[in-house]
Amino acid sequence: MNKNPQDNLIVSLDVGTTKICVIAAQRHEQDKIEILAMSSVVSRGVRRGEVVNILLASQDIAQAVQKVEAKLGFKISSVYVGLASAHIISRTTRVNISRDNPDELITKDDLYRLSLETERIALNPGEEILQKQHQEYFVDDQEPIKNMPIGMTGSQLSANYHLIIGNKKSTANIEKALQMAGLTCENYNLEPLASARAVLTQDQMDQGVCLVDIGGGTTDIAIFYKGLLRHTAIIPKAGASITESISDQFKISPKYAEHLKTRKDIVNLLYASVKDITLTIKQENGLPSIDIGTQTLSKFIHKCYFAIFSEVKKEIHNSFFKDKLGAGIIVTGGGAMVEGMKLFLNIHTGYESQIGNPIRYIHNLKDQSLNSSIYSTSIGLALCALSDIEEKEFIANRNNPKPIVNNAVETHLEKQDSPSVDSDTTSKEETRGIFSFVKRSLQEVLIDKTNYDDFEK
Repeated sequence: MNKNPQDNLIVSLDVGTTKICVIAAQRHEQDKIEILAMSSVVSRGVRRGEVVNILLASQDIAQAVQKVEAKLGFKISSVYVGLASAHIISRTTRVNISRDNPDELITKDDLYRLSLETERIALNPGEEILQKQHQEYFVDDQEPIKNMPIGMTGSQLSANYHLIIGNKKSTANIEKALQMAGLTCENYNLEPLASARAVLTQDQMDQGVCLVDIGGGTTDIAIFYKGLLRHTAIIPKAGASITESISDQFKISPKYAEHLKTRKDIVNLLYASVKDITLTIKQENGLPSIDIGTQTLSKFIHKCYFAIFSEVKKEIHNSFFKDKLGAGIIVTGGGAMVEGMKLFLNIHTGYESQIGNPIRYIHNLKDQSLNSSIYSTSIGLALCALSDIEEKEFIANRNNPKPIVNNAVETHLEKQDSPSVDSDTTSKEETRGIFSFVKRSLQEVLIDKTNYDDFEK
């Protein structure tokens, strides 16, 4: 590990609905990071994962970054940013190119030219490609190739690409907020994949698993099977929505509603097991006190989570992998920290469940408060950044590397040691690349942009 903390510095920025979290980390051997500093501030300009007030968001981002800078002792200029809002969709597409001399070996230049073909994909007005990653390759329409086809021959080269598409205005709002905070964006990463990077194991992804990240503004879903990403979705209903519903239902302030929601001694999703006592909530501004029974409160919160996981169950069914989740459901995020969550999920979904914490890939963790599902996305973004940096270094070390055309549209070419590597063998470099667990063949990924009704009361 480098002694100078500025060497190989990684800074992740989680722009959430309820909090802005910044983590500064440094790479460590064995695909781990060491966290050097962290800060979290209240988020005021974000709604359901989307920046709606640029000024407030920029001020909050600057405040969080400044706190980390004070701990590090030097300035931060660029960050890796997470994306998760209702405007983001994913889709797969196939592109192909013809090769003038089919007897010549396929090279990295051919793959680069193939990746540029994704820029021709028709998008709806106001949309842009935020990120793209290849899935499987095809040479002359033969069997799909999981690894890079460098060293093979053929006249036609094709590939399936997983595209992450966002609304230009929403992305521009994030970029403007970063600019006003004196920062540039190194790369965007989809937040459910970042959380998966921090929480899931390879065995879980091989067996089949559904990751559910319940954040403040959105509930993010990523389904894996046989080590590959199969389905993603972002549901615009999460922790902040539950707080609002509690506030409306019991006529108390959002501050008190949030406090009650997180009290493990009085709230349990298995509401029948809660000892029914009366809580007296003292109101501000001279308003009369309000009495709330703990069973009544727990039952209402149960209904809110029931609504969220009913949507999760729909997504699992839509993915066509409902019978392939051998590792069940892994729940993470701040919304996972409710008493009775595991048994509630077992009963409601029929799947075994676990709470996922993000310290698996952290070296020398000094701040034990980070051993919490609330930081899964922030830590996952730093881990994705590590993989991104390593992949860029690998490409830079090759002869005549091609430049990245647009920083907002990262084209990550998979790594291979030599043209002689067998197509069924996963190289060490491949496993260390960004989203290495989703870079092989993928089936269609779709985010449902259904308008969700308010929580049932």
